Amino acid sequence: MDDGQSDAKRRRVRAPHPRGGVTTRTLEDIHSVLEEHARRIEKLVAANKVLMGRNAALEETCKALDRKSKSLGRACDELEVRCSSLERSIQVLKKDANWTYSAPDVPRSHWIEQGHDEEYADNVGGTIRNIKRDARRIRDGDEDYHCNCLDNESQLTILHDNGMLPHFKDLADAIQLSNGILQQINIVNIELRPSALRILFPAMEGKNGVNGCRALAALMRCGSPLDLLDFSGNGLSGTDDVAAALASNPQLDILDLTENQLNDRDAELIAQALKQNTNLKMLSLLGGNSITPAGFGKIRTTICDPSSLNAMESCNHTCHVDCVEQNGHYRGGNFKGMASQQRRRRKLYKLLSARHEEGSNARHLNAELGEGPFAAKLVPRVLECIEQCSVDRSSDTPTPLSLYFELMKSWKMPELFEHRNIV
Repeated sequence: MDDGQSDAKRRRVRAPHPRGGVTTRTLEDIHSVLEEHARRIEKLVAANKVLMGRNAALEETCKALDRKSKSLGRACDELEVRCSSLERSIQVLKKDANWTYSAPDVPRSHWIEQGHDEEYADNVGGTIRNIKRDARRIRDGDEDYHCNCLDNESQLTILHDNGMLPHFKDLADAIQLSNGILQQINIVNIELRPSALRILFPAMEGKNGVNGCRALAALMRCGSPLDLLDFSGNGLSGTDDVAAALASNPQLDILDLTENQLNDRDAELIAQALKQNTNLKMLSLLGGNSITPAGFGKIRTTICDPSSLNAMESCNHTCHVDCVEQNGHYRGGNFKGMASQQRRRRKLYKLLSARHEEGSNARHLNAELGEGPFAAKLVPRVLECIEQCSVDRSSDTPTPLSLYFELMKSWKMPELFEHRNIV
């Protein structure tokens, strides 16, 4: 037997025959089968990639639908609030076609019999008269009226009493029909338990409040523009609802939260809310709160974050917060008497000036804007920004010329010359 025939035999492989016998296959047959399996595997891999792509697309679609669902949920909630408010208005109108102030007077002896002194009785009596006055003026449609009847500042704290509830009800009914007349509501130094809150605040927001924070949130979400909301001395605790309302950017100019024993967690919630708010112009926190320097620092960073130009640009440039300005934690806050754009330009220029003192503007700009060839196109924009921001610079910052000189000797000048045709 020649060598060729021996090799052919050695290449043959025995395999089971379908009928129990044994067939022989060559290595070429096995290679062919393996190649077929490899092609099938490649097809499966390709199909799997397609499925993975479809799954990713489906996940994005699901996320988008989830976002739309949440948005629709919020819209439905808002519509439900409006419908509830309209229903209450209709009920009030049905009941009060010929309205008169119906709450019964509380005799002076009521307060004396409860152990209060003459001064306290006079104080409560005056508050009830003020409630009656405000309810009547609101009912009469007095434009731009400030509701101050619940402002008990510098007086003895008025404690909860069921005899006050009918008066709160007449006031709430008047507010319900005010159609946004109220421009300012002050609530100071009056104990408002859930029974009082359930009467007063649904008229403004449509939801029953169960504590002071929810009541304040209801006022902030009432939809009517408010110049000032004074909620000092009300023993707030857990400001989650207040922070959420503040983050919704209500039409509120001034908010007073002094004398409420707020803590660092409250400060952090407020700081996060201020990042979303562009309407509030003044926030008072200093005095009667338990916020430490760490808490003040959270709020300060929201107003002035020097970690990067983008961070500074994204800060709140609208709201003046007294604890940042007056408690030893000032770092370029929101000055009074300046427009938000002026404050923004001053902060950006102050940041560039601080870096200039270290000679680090080039290093920071490389990190923030990149070091590729097209970054050179940004050089004129940065120089223009310095010029614009210098208009509102503070007196203790260097002139624009100093900043120009630093950048021109250390930042992108070779690249700017090299790529001068694309800049």
